[in-house]
Amino acid sequence: FLNGLQDASTENDFDFGDNNLITSDLYDNGLDTSGLLPLLWCHRVQDCIMWLIKEDLTWLRWTKYWKLTCEKHLDKAVLKKVRDPINIDEDYQRLHVLEAQWSMSDVNISYDLCSTYPQTLVFPACLDRDDLLAGATQRSRGRIPALVWLHPQSYAPLCRCSQPVVGLTNMPEHDKKVCIAIKNSSNSGLPIRIADARPRINAQANAMQGKGYENISFLGGPSVASLSFLDIDNIHVMRNSITKLRENSTGASTNNLSESTPTATSSMVGSDSIISSKWLYHVSNVLRGSISCAESLLIGHPVVIHCSDGWDRTAQLSALTQLLVDPYYRTIEGIVFVSYVYHFRTQSSTVLYGFFFGIVGFFLLINKEWCSFGHKFEDRLGDSTGKETSPVFLQFLDCVYQLCVQFPTDFAFSTQFLAIFS
Repeated sequence: FLNGLQDASTENDFDFGDNNLITSDLYDNGLDTSGLLPLLWCHRVQDCIMWLIKEDLTWLRWTKYWKLTCEKHLDKAVLKKVRDPINIDEDYQRLHVLEAQWSMSDVNISYDLCSTYPQTLVFPACLDRDDLLAGATQRSRGRIPALVWLHPQSYAPLCRCSQPVVGLTNMPEHDKKVCIAIKNSSNSGLPIRIADARPRINAQANAMQGKGYENISFLGGPSVASLSFLDIDNIHVMRNSITKLRENSTGASTNNLSESTPTATSSMVGSDSIISSKWLYHVSNVLRGSISCAESLLIGHPVVIHCSDGWDRTAQLSALTQLLVDPYYRTIEGIVFVSYVYHFRTQSSTVLYGFFFGIVGFFLLINKEWCSFGHKFEDRLGDSTGKETSPVFLQFLDCVYQLCVQFPTDFAFSTQFLAIFS
């Protein structure tokens, strides 16, 4: 095979150097080890050959002609979607937020309001810049309630934020003004429902540290607002759960995770390792909280979701709620997926036009709820021994998987896609 690569490089004017040097590199990379098992030795040979193939300029030529083919035969509107990044502003326009009592604000264009929020945010039109800046000071990390979805008939809004900075005695007047404005933006006149993802005892512990949860009496009583604790545990509990699940699960149980039939999931529930890890219990709690938020929106209640800092459990609940109430986030459109090929010798990159289908609505939802609103992917998916790692996003995908299994005809993608995506 290496001789074939050498002949191919000569015919195509590619300079691979001395073939003996290539063979020598293979041995220098640890391949000439008599103590290795044959299968491991073959894997190392394969890896080394793949690196040599990636250095072949033929890949760049192939990419170039593939790009020209796509540009010639694909619709220009499709190519425009490829070149333009997924823009959450278009989702706000799809929801017709400007026709309701909401406005798109550039108060965070320089990230002065909140460094972990997107530049474009949607707030009640009655709030000015000073109201927003003052309200941000009374929410943890400046994550003020911001609109993410709007009911098309009742204009019941779904907002997300972080916990209020109230402590035990503080009365946040500016935050109250923001909450009342959200409540009054709906046509239904129903009270605002605040969904606190945490267990009550955790929220009370945070109140001892100067943060906490909303005071319903201060907001105006049950006719204005209500507060529910959804009892979803924090990232540390979830990390311990997935660790126990991985340690105790057998190979058969792991294989069942990738199957799309309800019987596979049912058989897992009976496993002692699954039960002891409490993983499905946590997934059930997240789904239960999302269903509660979705039902409130369909009734006409404005809904505000938050946890502690508003970028873990809040993202799960907000994304799943929108997945339940809005079919667009479960749809598929034909697009071209873009990735990049890196050429090691010239240190240049080339656009590669790859798969011809992408889940536009689902990707938009992830981009909005997870990327734009500041989920800490690097910390949560980083070093498995770190204190900040947690399977928050994986748990969200598991929740979507459970919905796909129960309602397969309501999704434009399958559980196999979720397995690849994860």
